[in-house]
Amino acid sequence: MLLLMKKALDFEFQYFSLISGDDIPILSNKQREKYFENSYKKTVEFIGINQK
Repeated sequence: MLLLMKKALDFEFQYFSLISGDDIPILSNKQREKYFENSYKKTVEFIGINQK
């Protein structure tokens, strides 16, 4: 997980979503993307990473 988070810092994403093999998405990719765009920094818990 930590390696994934470090690698994600190489790109300019506002957020990323980790979906494991145990998760079953109930929304399409488009619906999930729209949800995160609307919920970013409002109602969703995010893990912050310091880029030091």
